[in-house]
Amino acid sequence: MLVTIWHTLSRRQPDHGLGGDSLGRNDRERAGQRLVRRLEQMGYAVNLEPRAAPGTA
Repeated sequence: MLVTIWHTLSRRQPDHGLGGDSLGRNDRERAGQRLVRRLEQMGYAVNLEPRAAPGTA
């Protein structure tokens, strides 16, 4: 955290950050990749497709 503060102050530029949902988004992607890898190791062929949003059918 101190490194981030130092870089922000030394460059005199505002910190743009990753956004409020970045942690949740990364965790979801990482979990999906991990689960696909586990299923493939068990001998399954995996093809993931995003689900349609509710009410858009």
